[in-house]
Amino acid sequence: MKKLVINGLYIYSLKEKKAYHTEFKDGINFVTSCKENGNKRGKSVIMKSIYSTLGADCSFDPKWDFANKTTILDININDDKYYFIRSNNYFRIVDSNFKTIFETTRRIELSKKLSELFDFYIELPNRENRLELTPPTYMYLLNYVDQTGLNCTTFSSFKGLAQYSNYKKYALLSHFGVFNEEYYDLDKKLKDSNDELEANKKEANDLDKLIQKIEKELSGNNYSLDMTSLNHEIELSKNEYKLLNCLIKNSGQIVTKGQLLEALWDKDGAFVDENTVAVNIRRLREKIEDIPSEPVFIKNIRGIGYRWNEEIS
Repeated sequence: MKKLVINGLYIYSLKEKKAYHTEFKDGINFVTSCKENGNKRGKSVIMKSIYSTLGADCSFDPKWDFANKTTILDININDDKYYFIRSNNYFRIVDSNFKTIFETTRRIELSKKLSELFDFYIELPNRENRLELTPPTYMYLLNYVDQTGLNCTTFSSFKGLAQYSNYKKYALLSHFGVFNEEYYDLDKKLKDSNDELEANKKEANDLDKLIQKIEKELSGNNYSLDMTSLNHEIELSKNEYKLLNCLIKNSGQIVTKGQLLEALWDKDGAFVDENTVAVNIRRLREKIEDIPSEPVFIKNIRGIGYRWNEEIS
């Protein structure tokens, strides 16, 4: 994570025609009140305005009317100066030359930019249990504790935290480096492997159903049920397998020529047309049909496409 130094905070209110400025020094800063009664002097407003400008949503006193304020943070990130600007739900970042380098109204886009600038980000499991980049608020959970309803164990100083279940535990793991880049890479590889495993299981199940259908049809015609022998005798090309798989997955339904073309489409860019479909359907019938000219399995639907005959199963 890069070094972040806040140089100053500016708050503007066009509605009230007022402006506020707080200056900070490099190092530790104490925000106090010079009044005998230090309450209601704006100390919390300063802290909340800082985090709000950086993309969090804080609980302001309704009288403060933050939605009608524009806030600007003068920040150094390592040796580079930036100005972070927030006006309601609009966020903008300008560089030291006052050139706009980023603007958005979407928090997740702001998170992507902040992770790039800060070299720090938080990812939490979503409802599908997949890690995803969080809105900016989750980056600040351990940095600020709101004195209102103070409870240091709840991490509830900001609004809008309910989108992730068990976020307190996972945020801690992420902040303390358990969810580091290596963890994310391994987690992604694990999920990709699980997805591939599920796809292979489904494909195996589809093939098993095909074998059962062919076996039942053969048994009704007094053919040999030696499926080992059958497996050796029927060898399908890649395109023939794709067509057969597509037809069986949609058993009993009409599969259009367009759908079959899509199933055959070569990712390497090889040309595929309706003639390719017709040729491979003919070859497929020659391999699985007793009388290819009178097909039992693959029915032709004139002018539309083909249908796998589920009545034989």
